[in-house]
Amino acid sequence: MVRLRYSTYPRPWTRRWRESDAVAKNPPHAGSPAGALHFEAGPGFRAGLALGLARFNRGDHWGSHEAWEAVWLDAPPEEKAFVQGLIQAGAAFHKYVVQDNANGAGRLLKRALQALDPLPDYHHGLDLVALRAELSVWRKRLATPMPITGPVPGLPRIGWAPAAAREHLQVEEVYLHRVAHGDARAILIEARSGGHVGWGECRQSWREHGALAALSESLVPALLALPVSSAAVLSLRWQGLASESEAAAGLEAAIWDLSAKRDGIALTTALAMADRPIPLAARARGGDVASLVLMANSLVDRGFRELIFSARPNADRRVGPNVVRALAAQGAAFAFDLEERYRPSDLYALQVLAGLGPSVMMRPVPGAHVHEAARLQRWLDAPVAFAPVETAEAASSVLEREATDELLVDSGTCGTYAALSMANAAQGHAVAARLIARPVTPIGAHHALAVACHPAFTRPADVGIDGDERPWSDWPQPDATGCAAPRSGPGIGIEPDGWLRVVREGEPTRLAI
Repeated sequence: MVRLRYSTYPRPWTRRWRESDAVAKNPPHAGSPAGALHFEAGPGFRAGLALGLARFNRGDHWGSHEAWEAVWLDAPPEEKAFVQGLIQAGAAFHKYVVQDNANGAGRLLKRALQALDPLPDYHHGLDLVALRAELSVWRKRLATPMPITGPVPGLPRIGWAPAAAREHLQVEEVYLHRVAHGDARAILIEARSGGHVGWGECRQSWREHGALAALSESLVPALLALPVSSAAVLSLRWQGLASESEAAAGLEAAIWDLSAKRDGIALTTALAMADRPIPLAARARGGDVASLVLMANSLVDRGFRELIFSARPNADRRVGPNVVRALAAQGAAFAFDLEERYRPSDLYALQVLAGLGPSVMMRPVPGAHVHEAARLQRWLDAPVAFAPVETAEAASSVLEREATDELLVDSGTCGTYAALSMANAAQGHAVAARLIARPVTPIGAHHALAVACHPAFTRPADVGIDGDERPWSDWPQPDATGCAAPRSGPGIGIEPDGWLRVVREGEPTRLAI
């Protein structure tokens, strides 16, 4: 175990309304009728606001425009002008910096100021006094030709109000625990702040050792250096620090859990989603037809309504029909995960598998062959799902090229906020989304289950269940309807202290600044 000790958000958004007796706490801005209902920003609203602010301050003005637009879509009527002013500010500087259109940028800044001027000095934690002053200066600059000589003006920044900055999450300690189960291993991440503990899981490969170094040398020090306004902005803070996406995803998960526990809310609420039962899928594995059928029947008896069979080239055409016939009487759906082991030239073998009637054929081509996946959709009489992608931008590219019938999302690789963004993108393209995760411990499984509560995930979630009996009783299991619900309680609703003591390795090592 390595001990690091340093002393030092997504749609749909949650809304909460208060009666007029809350005016003293949240006074109405100009134009709000007395006694009206007032909006108290939920976790999703705050996360989207923070993400847009972080992008704006990095100079990604179009990215801030996109983040705030997602907030605006679900903001109540009396808050739309505020968010619209931020959107127009981001669009103005994109138009000026990227498109070199000073006149258009000036017009947008005028509209932004008209929307922001009636608001209080500090609104939803943002310092609007400084922002309005900077936007006014820039509006005057854009109205006259820029001088060739003299100092170059800096782009504006948006700051947090003093009270909001004090409420940001300051992570105090991080512990890293190495755990293993069979051939799978992971790093459990324990983040502490103010007496609260958040947990996340970073999957590891036995042949790769970069995740531990990335966490202890780059990502965790960057996390502890500054307070966190929202876990949604962590990927921006860590950009360029480490290429191990699993390490960043696991640490982000721990901070989401820690933030939710500090606020005393469930992880699904922190992610601005409602708890709902999630249909579960399980993976059936076996060395021959008899053992595979036995395992499949056992999983169906345990309540699973969809089974995923991993690819075994040269055996699938013999094994598949026998397994399908054995399952037909029980009414269980099935899918094939081809794990990129087939080539596009193996069309006949793929057509045989598609003819068995799977709900989806996952990863039928190597990950880089997006165009081949699009062609297979026309050739195969079954839905085709491209390999999971690691960024929201890559997901949008796959969706726009219509290369997948289902979007596979692995939150353990891309991270929590990116997974929700991908689900939003799939929903916008009317494409089904499926959560694919291969966690090693219940920490990762319950975190994935909470992410799967996003309404765009309409296919059974794979949270790492197969025919092997897990040593932990708190692993998600289906009920009589084949579904599981997130655990109740703050955060992910699970504390691993009991079984973590069994799997800890070695004495703790303390690193300090």
